[in-house]
Amino acid sequence: MAKQQRNVMIQIVIALCLFNASGELIEHTYKNNLSDCLKSKREMSRNMEGSLSSTMCGEVEAIIQIDESGSEPKTRIIQIIEKG
Repeated sequence: MAKQQRNVMIQIVIALCLFNASGELIEHTYKNNLSDCLKSKREMSRNMEGSLSSTMCGEVEAIIQIDESGSEPKTRIIQIIEKG
């Protein structure tokens, strides 16, 4: 059985954020870089046509978790502390 290694830390990262019509944060997703974030944002915008939700890419200070148990490390945002 593989040993699970999970590192939790506070770091400034790029996130794709989804907001509802009143501007409340609904969801956030870690992205490796701004280019990846903007690509995902364009795809989401096309799929959400007519929706009152909005998306934004940007730097955020967040509590992140890095899971190194698989073949490639996976980073996930646990909580956004501050938007950049």
